[in-house]
Amino acid sequence: MAVLHKTKGIDLADEIRFNRRTWTFERAGWVFLALLVGAALAGATGPGLLSSVTRRDANGSLELAFERFPHFRTDSSLTATIPLPAEGDHFELWIDQSLRDRVEVKRVDPVPLRVTVDHGRVIYAFQKSREAGPRTVVFHTVPEAVGPVRGRVGLGPGGGIDLFQFVFP
Repeated sequence: MAVLHKTKGIDLADEIRFNRRTWTFERAGWVFLALLVGAALAGATGPGLLSSVTRRDANGSLELAFERFPHFRTDSSLTATIPLPAEGDHFELWIDQSLRDRVEVKRVDPVPLRVTVDHGRVIYAFQKSREAGPRTVVFHTVPEAVGPVRGRVGLGPGGGIDLFQFVFP
């Protein structure tokens, strides 16, 4: 029951329970907005601390850098760094077909010697560099679906690196 107070000729109702519920709801809204702004500043919706990730495979033969939160049909990239390329005159990087189904590879730098499909993997063969040191391959990609994207990228016949992205609309 509201308590009436007379102030300068106006009757005002004092509804404490309603006011407390309103204040609680308002504070919850402020907390949600603060968390949303914090996540955006940290990189959940664009460049920032959370937006990119670098992973290595178990034996250290491959390092993969990619955006954690790309946007639908906007340019993105997967950068693979091979510290010590394999023996012989070339090495092979592969992307599993489940990743290729949700992400279009527009261009690969450097240009691969050949591209083949085998056992659910798209295999890119590259010329080994004449210079000593790491070799970097950049896959210029465009996400083709909104939501979670999972896949694997690997070097040679090995296990590879798990990749997880969430594509924003």
